[in-house]
Amino acid sequence: MKKFKASLLVGLLSLFAVSVFAAPAVTMQDTDKSIVSVEVTELPDAVQETLASEKADWTVTKAVLVSKDGKSYYKITLSKDGETKEVKVTPEGELKHK
Repeated sequence: MKKFKASLLVGLLSLFAVSVFAAPAVTMQDTDKSIVSVEVTELPDAVQETLASEKADWTVTKAVLVSKDGKSYYKITLSKDGETKEVKVTPEGELKHK
């Protein structure tokens, strides 16, 4: 009887372990996202022009290129007078609004 209980316990723990450790792999495949740091001087002209016209009084402090599901945009961190904010700009220079 002890062997049966031990076998049952091992079997149940094995099923639990497989389900727990298998779940993150599916989640990671669903989040196919790439983030690459970009120097401000390397931003496309269209992005720089948009920032100069739309956010002229703000200073770019950080820029990253985000690629997800075949689409890309630049996530730009801006600062002014101790305040910071982020904007998203397409490679074509369009501001993306939330």
